[in-house]
Amino acid sequence: MHDLMNDLALHVSQGECFRVDNGIPVVLPHYIRHLSLSSEQLGNLVNKDVIRRLRTLMILNQSWFCSKVYLSHGILNKLKSVRVLDVSGCCFESFPEVINDLIHLRYLAIQRTHHPLPTTISRLNHLQALCVQYHSCFSSRMSFSNTRKQQNSTGSEQSSSGGHFSLPESISKLINLVHVDVEKAYTFMLSGIHQIPCVDGSGQFLVDKEEQSLVQLKDLNKIRGELTIRLLENVKNKEEAAKSHLYLKEHISKLELEGGSFHDAHDMDTSFEELDLFKPHCNLDELQWRSGEGDGAHDIDRGFEVLDVLKPDHNLDELTITGYPGVRSPSWLESGWLRRLKLIFLRHCRRWEILPPLGDLPLLRTLEVRRMEELKALGQEFFGHAGFPSLERLLLERLPKLEWCLVDNDQVLQNLRHLSVAGCPRLRAYPTHPRTLRHIAILDQETIQAKLQMDSFDLSRSFCRVVSSSFHVLHDHHLEFVEDMEIYVNCSVDTRTTVFNNLKSLKQLEIYGIDRANTCSIITTLWDENGDTVLPSSLRFLKLRRCYLQPSVFTKLLKNLPSLGTLYLRDCDTVEIPGLPISLHHLRMLKRLDIFKCNWISSIGGSEALLYLEEMTIDQCYDLETVPYLDDMPSLQKLHLTQCPQVMQLSKSGHQTALKKLVVSYCNGLSSVEKLCDLVSLVEL
Repeated sequence: MHDLMNDLALHVSQGECFRVDNGIPVVLPHYIRHLSLSSEQLGNLVNKDVIRRLRTLMILNQSWFCSKVYLSHGILNKLKSVRVLDVSGCCFESFPEVINDLIHLRYLAIQRTHHPLPTTISRLNHLQALCVQYHSCFSSRMSFSNTRKQQNSTGSEQSSSGGHFSLPESISKLINLVHVDVEKAYTFMLSGIHQIPCVDGSGQFLVDKEEQSLVQLKDLNKIRGELTIRLLENVKNKEEAAKSHLYLKEHISKLELEGGSFHDAHDMDTSFEELDLFKPHCNLDELQWRSGEGDGAHDIDRGFEVLDVLKPDHNLDELTITGYPGVRSPSWLESGWLRRLKLIFLRHCRRWEILPPLGDLPLLRTLEVRRMEELKALGQEFFGHAGFPSLERLLLERLPKLEWCLVDNDQVLQNLRHLSVAGCPRLRAYPTHPRTLRHIAILDQETIQAKLQMDSFDLSRSFCRVVSSSFHVLHDHHLEFVEDMEIYVNCSVDTRTTVFNNLKSLKQLEIYGIDRANTCSIITTLWDENGDTVLPSSLRFLKLRRCYLQPSVFTKLLKNLPSLGTLYLRDCDTVEIPGLPISLHHLRMLKRLDIFKCNWISSIGGSEALLYLEEMTIDQCYDLETVPYLDDMPSLQKLHLTQCPQVMQLSKSGHQTALKKLVVSYCNGLSSVEKLCDLVSLVEL
């Protein structure tokens, strides 16, 4: 608000309106009727008896986190005349019963409570609007499965824990309630509130075979924000689905249509750090919209009929379809009806064979297709006439039969920036991706445990994650801008040297040996015929895991990396005779060295060049006899030496004034540390 407009509002409202906005004790004028203040100022009020005559009380919180301010029942009990009560700045574990005695209340705003709203809220006969805002004290999300368990055990939907919020059944008695606004961080259970015309928030409706029919959504045409309809297998027929009048709900921006026991699959999609990326953890047959009786063909036809009549409003921004059992696309997705769509998720639709012409959607920016076993081709019908003019993010996951049928057209995917492919073994010929592509992840091996969602990546840097069997996918012009690259070696391939010659901007390289024996074929391509490293001199981070190395060749690899700041060797072996040294004398800018389970290394030379090394960790190198002397590393601050039984000496006679942390364990050959001198900075030993 402009300062002048604020001054005008203050001038016009002088008398009945009062705002407390400073930290000094305040004497409230006796004539005020509308009061607003922050929760921190609540204790500065002197004459609290004035609140008896208030029509409006707003206690706000300027922070996103809970204020931990508790409003006493004594104050609430005095608000007999209040019409508007906003106590969203106060912390309540449960809904204060005294509020139910404020019979004149029209508007109520409160932070979400840990316990469900009481049934006695129905005594607020004049209540017209109810707002439930975010509460950081009770912000933990609860899985969908836990919600269903609570509903099955209690027989009601009054759960208010975790990420879900429900109103009691008695809310239907509030005949004047026309607006409910629930913070979008919580999923608002819509079942049983069909008489409330306007609902704002993240609404969820669970279809029940007996009580919770889709017909209950018929009059919720003013619902705003997000709408999720789950358990669509319980819809009896297309007539019931049509009565939901989904096409009349023009204020919905995000729609999710889900069928079956999707909660297990949802856990799979969101827990990549703990679960194998491609290992199924549920019966995919349970993810389909099915009736539980009759044959599969009947379920397919009924599933198509139900989805076909669930036509949303044409202004929809985001669409998610999960567990759809049909083979064909719904007519409203084929016709281009949803031309404002910006995001589409299609997941666990096992029988869906051909996707509609999504390429003709002019505003579509994100498309994710996951676990659709019968999807066979992405061809001209899929790309349409426009070829995805705005698409920036494309994710394809676990589509075993999928093939590209349009590879020579350079007019498609012109704005693609993020490409992620996993578990699509037949995608061998790719379209000519544009130069806009900055983030590539092509991981076809089921043994890779990696989080593929682009949200987990640092999108400010251009990166490439690829298995070695998919090198042919990469085009030279894509690699010019790649800063971070991860190579998962799954087979021996004839790698083109140009793949690395074009990595002009590369700053970070990781090579992981899924099949350790074939890592040599990759690593030997990192230098040219003259023995010079083809990696750019700008490389600052190099990590090799489960690789076979040749010490003589490895030293040559490091020769032309003057900017390398971090070197990791993890669980690497050698194809040569064990007990060979490696030299680091070219790495003058190295700041961190980490060597783990590399038993073939006998010594580490070139310590005199490590003038800027700050941290060194050496673990489980049983053949290692000598480590770089601390005397030669004046900047070293942290040294971890573990399970290196043949190391006998750490220092010659120098002074280690920079060393802050020294950890030595299971180094049986080390008999003394008396030559460590002047440890004036040491804080941990």
